[in-house]
Amino acid sequence: MRNIEAEYKQICQAVDQVSGVSFYSSDHKKTREWHILGAVCQLLPTAGFDAPTTAAEGEAPDFLTYRADGSEWAPIEIVEVLMPGRKRHAFYKQAAQPDAPDFYHMPPPLEQPWEPLRKQVISKARKNYPAGTCLVVYHNIGRISFPDCTTPFHDQLIAEHAKLPFDGLGSFGRVLILSSDMQCLVQLHPAAATIIPNEHN
Repeated sequence: MRNIEAEYKQICQAVDQVSGVSFYSSDHKKTREWHILGAVCQLLPTAGFDAPTTAAEGEAPDFLTYRADGSEWAPIEIVEVLMPGRKRHAFYKQAAQPDAPDFYHMPPPLEQPWEPLRKQVISKARKNYPAGTCLVVYHNIGRISFPDCTTPFHDQLIAEHAKLPFDGLGSFGRVLILSSDMQCLVQLHPAAATIIPNEHN
C-alpha cells in the first residue's frame, strides 16, 4: 500500500530530471499511471469530492484505492487518449536527434476531436472490470488540436456529452476525464459535472 500524495510529489520532481524519451516510453507506464492518479486525487477534494489517500497496484484495474480510514474507495482503471496515429514518445525521440528542427509545424485541428475519447471509453467498457470501478481518462490531446480552441475544455466536453452522450459510461461506477495539462477534471458519469475548470487548459 502506498501513499498517493507522496508518490505524486516524488514523480513530479522526477519528471523534470528524466528525459521525455524515457518517461513516455513503455518502461515508465506504471509511473505515468501514478502521476495521473495523483493529479486526480489532488483535484477531487478541492471541489468537495471524496478522494482516496492510498493505493495498491493492480493489472485490471490498475489500482485498488482506499480512504484514510482504510475503507475501500473504488478500483481505478487509467487510460490515456492520444492524437490518432501519434506514438506517445515519438516527439521526444525526434527532438533528441542532432538534426532536429527548431520549430515544428502543428497538424491541423481534428475534424472529430472527441472521437478518440469515444473509442477509448467504448473499448474499456467492453472489458470486465469489478463493479463500481472508476475509469480515469487522461485526455492527452491539447486544445490547439480542437477546431474551437478558445472555449474551455470542460465547457466543450460537457456540451458534447449533452449533444451526443458518450456510450459505455454506465459500465463504470464513475468516469472522470483529466485534461492534457492535468489542471481540469470533468466527471461524465454518474452525472456530468465540472470538478475543476481551468480557463487556460
